[in-house]
Amino acid sequence: MHDEEKTKEQVMNKLAELRQRLGGFEILENGLKWAEDELRKSKVFTENLIACMKDGFSVSDNQGVHLDVNMALCQMTGFAWEELTGTQPPHPYWPEEGYEEMLTAFQKAVRGEFEDCELPFKRKNGTLPSYCEPVSYR
Repeated sequence: MHDEEKTKEQVMNKLAELRQRLGGFEILENGLKWAEDELRKSKVFTENLIACMKDGFSVSDNQGVHLDVNMALCQMTGFAWEELTGTQPPHPYWPEEGYEEMLTAFQKAVRGEFEDCELPFKRKNGTLPSYCEPVSYR
């Protein structure tokens, strides 16, 4: 009978330990849910901010592939969102005569060397603006 009591006590102790671990997992799960919710809110805020910008703006990966562009960039260049997202350098709105300058500015931005520079964008119809549209790679 003594061995049976000892085994029962061991099982109860193990059960208590497992309950304690489960409580820790619940805390982690709640923290993960909170972080996911905050990330979702941040993503919506960022998307809305970019969409509302009056300046042309694109989100690119470190290879220069456009992941997203705002309506202002589309209006500025005459290209549709679908025509710009997924493109990589040289982008369709980069003028051939300014390609090296555009590429250099982009590479600096990728390295974190941000600066204001004026770079003309070519429109879809091939024309360059009659005024200089400043572009900031930040």
